[in-house]
Amino acid sequence: MSAIVQNVPEINEHDLSLKTATDLSAHQYHFVKIASGIISLAATGEKAIGILQNAPVGTATVAAVAHIRVMGLSKLKYEDTIAAGDYLKPNTTSSGKAIKAGTNKDQYGAVAVDDGVTGDLGVVIVEHGQANV
Repeated sequence: MSAIVQNVPEINEHDLSLKTATDLSAHQYHFVKIASGIISLAATGEKAIGILQNAPVGTATVAAVAHIRVMGLSKLKYEDTIAAGDYLKPNTTSSGKAIKAGTNKDQYGAVAVDDGVTGDLGVVIVEHGQANV
């Protein structure tokens, strides 16, 4: 684990607390989306609202509180070979893991601070935009 990863705050003023009706206990530090006020994992083509900071266990009958980093530094689970400065978006499998935004005008939800490979927990700057690659 890099020194950068160790210095990312757990909860800060750039977090939102929203409901989830899904078990996200295995998805801390993954991209999430919001639909009808409920948080779930994001996939490619879906706008990620931010990165999940906790591991909530929600159900269809009992919602849980999800803490989402919407701006600033966060950890993020990689599912690609990532270089510092790469624009990142959710992968295609709805798991919320990060892959490179690969085409011009591709929507992204974070910029890598750390290099890494699939399975790594890297540090990113949460920001939203269109890639200009």
